[in-house]
Amino acid sequence: MDSLLFANIPHTCKDDDLRTWIEQRGFVVNGLRMIRDVVSGSSPSFARVQLNRPVDEESLRVLDQQPLGDRRVYVRRSRSPLDD
Repeated sequence: MDSLLFANIPHTCKDDDLRTWIEQRGFVVNGLRMIRDVVSGSSPSFARVQLNRPVDEESLRVLDQQPLGDRRVYVRRSRSPLDD
């Protein structure tokens, strides 16, 4: 499994919205954790996502710098698993 860090996600994006956006691009999401502000509950535009299979550099391009709502999402490999 591959763990990825997503940045610049729209503040109004819900977990299911991001999951759908990723899966529409041909990936299977095993886990997804939006990083939210505890007080307001809003997303500060970050998420950690675990996919069911390793992702090569070519596959990362399918997700990296693609539009989601009014923003361009940036994707990088996460250095630690989602279960932290």
